Amino acid sequence: MIFDHVHNSHLYANLNEKFQHALAHLNSTDFLTMPVGKYEIDGSSIYVIVQGYTTRLESEGKWESHRRYSDIQYMIRGIEKICVAPLSNMEQGDYNDAKDFLALSGQGDYLTFPAGFFMVFFPEDAHRPCMAVAEPMQVKKAVYKIAVD
Repeated sequence: MIFDHVHNSHLYANLNEKFQHALAHLNSTDFLTMPVGKYEIDGSSIYVIVQGYTTRLESEGKWESHRRYSDIQYMIRGIEKICVAPLSNMEQGDYNDAKDFLALSGQGDYLTFPAGFFMVFFPEDAHRPCMAVAEPMQVKKAVYKIAVD
């Protein structure tokens, strides 16, 4: 897992060519004016989903991980709480292949995820996103999906 400010994203471009491409796109895109939706960058290999939603109460949070994609999540507007843990510490539930969604349960550590920051989740990283910091609020977030080789 990586958690950093977007101004430092250049430090992670050497992860691989796909991350370099996605991070270059992140840094050259005006997400504030971009409508919610899915946008292909390199077919199914790299794409971004721009989301707008209301953060949830902690009791409504769901643990997840992915097998075929890594995530780069970038908070455009707002703030949320996100819980993180190593996948190896979690109890695994059902895997939905069509959605690349592995349901999980367990405990982790909370991070506050404010606007201007990004997080990278690899398949080994369990995460529980979209939770309210204090009260539910509207946020806008970009989630890049980067196919795992």
